[in-house]
Order: sequence, then C-alpha cells, then structure tokens
Amino acid sequence: MEQRYLILIDEQSQDNRLKRIKTFLKNDGIELIYKEINPQEITKRDKIGDLNFSRENFKRKLERIPFIQRLDVFATDYNLIDGQLDGMDVVEIFSQCLPNYRKRFIIYSAKWIKLLKIS
Repeated sequence: MEQRYLILIDEQSQDNRLKRIKTFLKNDGIELIYKEINPQEITKRDKIGDLNFSRENFKRKLERIPFIQRLDVFATDYNLIDGQLDGMDVVEIFSQCLPNYRKRFIIYSAKWIKLLKIS
C-alpha cells in the first residue's frame, strides 16, 4: 500500500473529515498518515497573564513530527489566531523547518481555498 503524508494546521479539529478521507483513500490503495495541530494549544502566558502564540514552540512541534521529511501535503486554515497568526505565517514558520520543501501547500478558509505549489 502506498503511503501519503499530511500535516494539517487548524484551530478546529478536522479529525472526522480526515478519517473519512483516510477511509476513502484506503479503498484506492493509499494509506494516509497525518498529523493535525491546533495552534491555539501552542501558546504561552506573558508577564501580564495574556496567552500569546509561541512561534518557537510551534516550530519545535513541527520539527518533532516523525514523517516531516516525507511530507506530501502541508495544509493550513488561513484564519487561525486573530492578530497573532494566519495561514501565511504558518507557511513561513514551516519553511524555516523544511526550507527545501517543494511539494504542495494548501491554504484554506471558509471563504476560499488556494493551492500553492512552490518550485
């Protein structure tokens, strides 16, 4: 069975959708292996007690994904944490982890979807 690897960044779980896609692909002989990350869980408290997104912790979390070097698709919601993080920020951080990644980025939102192929 052929394996495909996906990382998905979203503040709302897409697990049910990913499980359905995984089942569909399995029928076609493809095993989908994925990691879903909620960026709201990667925050740290500042001196006055506010929670702020931690780019450093996010980058470390990405780097710890065992299949990151074999990744086929990186997908992210565009609207993540108001005023702190959007889909383009996520792509920038990911690109620091894997600067030679030349496959697909998918950036989506409730309003639109865009497929980026970096070459």
